[in-house]
Amino acid sequence: MSKQKDPKIVVEPGEIPTNILVEKSPISLSNWSVKEPLFKKVFFGISVLLLIIMPLLSFDYGITGDELVHKQNGENVLKYLATGGVDTTYRTYKNLYLYGGLFDASAAMIYENMPSADPYDVRHFLNALFGAFLIIFSGLLARQLSKSWLLASLTLLFTVFSPRLFGDSMNNPKDIPFAMAYLMSILGIIRFNSFLPKWDWKSAIFLGGSIAIALNIRVGGILLLVYFGLYTLVNLYLKRKEFKAASVNSTVLLAKAAGLGVVAYFLGLIFFPYSHAAPITNTLEALKVMSNFDVAIRMLFEGKALWSDEIPWYYIPKWLSMAIPVFILAGFVLFFIKLKSILKNTDWLPVLFIVFVGVFPVVYAVAKHSSLYDGIRHFLFIMPMINVLAVLGWGALIFRYFETKFKWIVPGILAVLMLLPIRFMVANHPNEYIYFNELSGGIKAAYGEYETDYWMNSMKYLSKWVIENDERIKRGEEVIVCTNSIDPVKHYFATMAPKVRVLYASYKDRYKQKADYYLSIPRFIDSDLLKNGSWPLAEVVKTVDVDGVHVGALSKYTDTLTYAGLKAVKVNDFNLAKSFLLPAAAKDPKNNVAIVELINAYINQDSLNQASYWVEKGLQLAPDNEDMLLPKGLILMRQGKVAEAYDYIERCKKMNRRNVMAFFYSAMIQDSQKNYSAALDDLQTVIEQAPQFKQAYLLGAQIMKNSGNPEAAQKYMDYANQMR
Repeated sequence: MSKQKDPKIVVEPGEIPTNILVEKSPISLSNWSVKEPLFKKVFFGISVLLLIIMPLLSFDYGITGDELVHKQNGENVLKYLATGGVDTTYRTYKNLYLYGGLFDASAAMIYENMPSADPYDVRHFLNALFGAFLIIFSGLLARQLSKSWLLASLTLLFTVFSPRLFGDSMNNPKDIPFAMAYLMSILGIIRFNSFLPKWDWKSAIFLGGSIAIALNIRVGGILLLVYFGLYTLVNLYLKRKEFKAASVNSTVLLAKAAGLGVVAYFLGLIFFPYSHAAPITNTLEALKVMSNFDVAIRMLFEGKALWSDEIPWYYIPKWLSMAIPVFILAGFVLFFIKLKSILKNTDWLPVLFIVFVGVFPVVYAVAKHSSLYDGIRHFLFIMPMINVLAVLGWGALIFRYFETKFKWIVPGILAVLMLLPIRFMVANHPNEYIYFNELSGGIKAAYGEYETDYWMNSMKYLSKWVIENDERIKRGEEVIVCTNSIDPVKHYFATMAPKVRVLYASYKDRYKQKADYYLSIPRFIDSDLLKNGSWPLAEVVKTVDVDGVHVGALSKYTDTLTYAGLKAVKVNDFNLAKSFLLPAAAKDPKNNVAIVELINAYINQDSLNQASYWVEKGLQLAPDNEDMLLPKGLILMRQGKVAEAYDYIERCKKMNRRNVMAFFYSAMIQDSQKNYSAALDDLQTVIEQAPQFKQAYLLGAQIMKNSGNPEAAQKYMDYANQMR
């Protein structure tokens, strides 16, 4: 079919034509344009289905680890608003006063008026609506750029079949609502500017409302005002001749745009109580704090347990390369390959703007060495932009060959690639967010290298399973469940089986409690222990698997020996402890807790040969485990092998810069070698991490005395004497 061109078509500024598109677009060939009414119906049909299906699916998803605090914050913000600012409980609840409370307070307002509803079901329902609108606005953004309902519909599918984005849309109250508002605002900025020099009130209201929503969720929404100002200034410069021809005063229009920004700003503070007392200074203070948010969470990255404030610069780029489906990555690459022709044939400013708002946050985080954790969840808001650019890339390639006999090859390749995440999503519902693409080797390659179920999503299914299958629970008898996912699990049992006692224990401390079951996720567990099968605990009753990989487990507590051994250790009865721990380790050679406690028991009894035997056992089990490496260094110190000891202790320091005892022993070695400056550096790290550690001050006094500084030595002694 040949191209058709109608020179009589007149398009008003900002208007989206629906019959035939301007010829310059490489994705607007008339043989596709005549199908615009069809694809418009397809787009809105998919959108309606998403608004129905996603909220219904949301009931399958579990409570996330952060939801309890956000639920409480929503209730606090609602109290503040309901009392006209009298109730200021929100101000003393953790650091949540730094967040806008629009989503949390809206959810609270709904479930507080629905007494029979589970608050978390309401939150997930609302979360899914935000997620559905995020997907819809992704499509509308593609429509705005391409003027094609076909590509808008394709963008819907790209975003729906982004497993992590879809999964997080159901129960991530921190990142999905902001991502939706961010995307709305970007669309609003482009759409508002497309009408200029004409002032369009509908697009102005949409833009102002979008920015206000973003600010009411996260103070970082202020950045959108900067984007708005910069884009508008550039657009005004490019359209200066149109302004002159239309006799529009650009200064007046800029003043109106600035007024729109001011209105959006103050509307954006309604659900942000902290800003009410000082709308400018408090908001900027919150922005400053959140921009320098320094949280330390230890997580797996490339098989190493890293603190979130010491991640490598490529943390986010690598996670994006693993978490984005292959077909989207391919489209993203195609976009840059075809960039020249795309920019030549489209309105280049909004296209480059999407590139900027999609890439700049990553570049900024890398340059600023931001503290990041839990994969890509902090950057979910840029994924719709990546999807839109990927659609443009695929679209350019499809239309390049559309009028040839090979026209179905590119769509065929795209369809096959899309089947990969679709299969994953269907097979692993409702754990879509635990997705690793095929280029990365999938979750089997990622297990033990990267975090999997950090949201604790699997705990809902396992909690319900044990409630439905344990006869004692059915009879109302007391059953004790221990877990490393306390908040979600506690809620499930409180609502479905209130007589079940729920206790918390990290994986490392799992034997410090006596219980019937241990419910756990592979979170905060060393790579070695995951890979060698130490988790999940034997005897495994039920697991949640993603593509054959365990991401959640229900185990019976069959080992009472380790529990008894730990109780004996607590009262320094090491002989009694060994009588329990030795058979425990023999029964389960992967019981790292029993091995570590045996090592410490023998060290405390100066049985260094026996301690060495168990250290070697431990290192065979977990060669890079600090709990094995550190006592190895201590044993070598006591044996007078200082150089060898230092090598092991230095390894611990490099593995974990918050390992207090590693730095303490290092300071002891440096002091013994008369390296007093290095000893004091290590000691300073110890005191910073553990300011109440009395032995550190006593060591400081010793170092100062040995270095010939009795006055400083006395100061350290004075500090030590003030402690118990």
